Amino acid sequence: TMYIELIRSLLMVSGIILVAIIFKMGLIYVLLANLLISIFVALQAQFEVYKLISYSIRELVEDIFPSLMLSLIMLVIVYSESLLSLGRVSQLVIQIFTGLVVYVALSIIARNKNFIILVDFLKQKFSQWKH
Repeated sequence: TMYIELIRSLLMVSGIILVAIIFKMGLIYVLLANLLISIFVALQAQFEVYKLISYSIRELVEDIFPSLMLSLIMLVIVYSESLLSLGRVSQLVIQIFTGLVVYVALSIIARNKNFIILVDFLKQKFSQWKH
């Protein structure tokens, strides 16, 4: 709704001002400020969503958690590849490929609902292009 967008815009503008002030202190404070603003905006938006369709934070967490865990596992594996002594381009290509393979494999193993929805959607779109 317009209310959510207004709050989000005000927080983002205040975040930019806050970042400009805090940036002198160090990058970690900028990142922490951005994290706090993002969490606040997400909670505010979730409150509005709950009022509209009764979709609770618990339901949101339950929907997001499997994909979040898969992403974190992928992050650890891909980050560990950054410790290899490779050229930047080679390392980037390897990390992208590894991230894709790890995420897809873990999604299949865990029967990730969001991944299954994506695959079904893509199958439907590709079948439409054939006809």
